[in-house]
Amino acid sequence: MNALLASRQNADALLKRGRPGDLRTAATLLASVIDSLHPRLWQDGDDATRFELGCAWINYGNALLRLDNREHLLDASEAYRQAIHHLDQLAEPLPPAYRVERSAAWANLAHTLQLPEDPTSWEAARRCYQTALDALKGLPPLPRYLHRLAGTWLNLANCDQLLGKHEEAITAYRQAENVLADHEHHEPGQSFDGLRLRIWLNRANTLAQLEEPEADRRALDDLDRAIAGLRTQPDQSFDLAQALANQANLRTRDEADVVGLQAGLAAAREAWKGSQDLAFTSLKWAEVSLQAFRAALQCLTLLVPRLAETLDTDTLYFEASDLADEAMELFRHWQATPQAQLWPIGRRIFHLGTQLYAHAQPQFLPAFLFENLQSGQAPFAMCADRELRASAAVALDTALHQLRYERQVSLDHAEVIFHLIRQLERTREDLGLA
Repeated sequence: MNALLASRQNADALLKRGRPGDLRTAATLLASVIDSLHPRLWQDGDDATRFELGCAWINYGNALLRLDNREHLLDASEAYRQAIHHLDQLAEPLPPAYRVERSAAWANLAHTLQLPEDPTSWEAARRCYQTALDALKGLPPLPRYLHRLAGTWLNLANCDQLLGKHEEAITAYRQAENVLADHEHHEPGQSFDGLRLRIWLNRANTLAQLEEPEADRRALDDLDRAIAGLRTQPDQSFDLAQALANQANLRTRDEADVVGLQAGLAAAREAWKGSQDLAFTSLKWAEVSLQAFRAALQCLTLLVPRLAETLDTDTLYFEASDLADEAMELFRHWQATPQAQLWPIGRRIFHLGTQLYAHAQPQFLPAFLFENLQSGQAPFAMCADRELRASAAVALDTALHQLRYERQVSLDHAEVIFHLIRQLERTREDLGLA
C-alpha cells in the first residue's frame, strides 16, 4: 500500500512539473497504479477504492493529453470514460470531493471531444460540460469548488462559441462571471484574475462575431478591462498583443468615430511593436502581428480624409505605406511554407496597400506590385493568387484613371505624369494583368 501511495504522489509531482519526460514517467506510474487498484476493487468493491481508481484514470488521461493533444487524444478520451465508469457507480449522496472529481472527468472528456474539427463532436462535448456542471450543483462556496464551477461555465461558453451558439455562449460567460463575483463575496481576499481575464477576452470575441453596434461596444468594454489586467500580469505579452489587435480591429467598424479610430491605431501600433521580434519565427505571433498591421492600415485609410485639414496627411500616408510593406514582407516570409490560415489577413493587407498606393503614391505602386506578385521575388502561390491579382488590376486602373482624368497638371509636370502613366501600363503588361 505504501508503494502505491508513493507512486501516486510521484505521479502528481511529475504532472505539476509538466515536462515531456516527466509526463511520460507520470503516465507509466499511473498505469501501474491502475493495474494495482483493479484487483483490490474486485476483492472489496468499496467506494473508496473505486474513487481512487477513478482519480487515477483522470490523471492518466491528463498526462496523455498534455504529452500530445493529437497523438494521444483517443487514449486520453478512453481514460476519462473509464474514470466516469467508476465514479458514476459511487453510492449517492456523494461527498463534495467525490462530486468535484466526477465533474472533472466529464469536463476533461468534453475537452477531448472539443479538439477535433467536427461540429458533431462539439455537440457531444457540450453535453459533457452540462453533465459536469450538474455534478457541481449545490456545493459549499469554497474557493476550490467555485473555481472549478466558473472554469466549467467558461469551457461550456467556449464550446458554444465554436458551435456558433453566440447568445448561449454569452449567457455562459455571464454565469462564469457571476460565480467569481459570488466567490469574492464569500472570500474577499481571494482573486481569480486569470479566469476573469479569459472570460473577458473570450466573450469579447463572441460579441464581436455578432457584428452589432451594441455588441461591439460591450466587446470593447471587455477588451479594455482585459488589457488593463494583462498589463499587470507577468508573461502575458502574447495575450496582450492579441487583445490589442482585436481592439484595433473593432475600432475600424465605426468609420465616423475619429477618436475611436485614433485609439484603434494606437492599439494596433502597440500590438505590432510587441509582436514584431517574434513574428518571423513563430506562426502564432505572425498572425497577431498581421492582424495588427491590417487594423492599423484600415484605421489610417479611414482617418486620412477626416484629418486632412488638421494633420500632415503626407506623414500618415508614408506611415501607412511603410506598414503595408512591412506586413507584406512578413506575409511573404510565411507563404514560403504554406500557411493557409494567413491568406485572409494577407489578402486584406495587400488590398489596402494597393488602394493606398493607387490613391496617394502611384509612383510607388509598381514596386509594391512587383515585390508581391512577380515570379522570383514572391512565392508562387502569391503570384498566382486570383484575389491578389484582381486587387492589383483594380489599383492600376484606379491610378491610371486619376492620372489621366482627375488631376490638374501643369505643363511643367506633364512629362512626369506621362512617364508615370507609361510605367503603370508596363507594370500591368509585365504582370499579365491586362
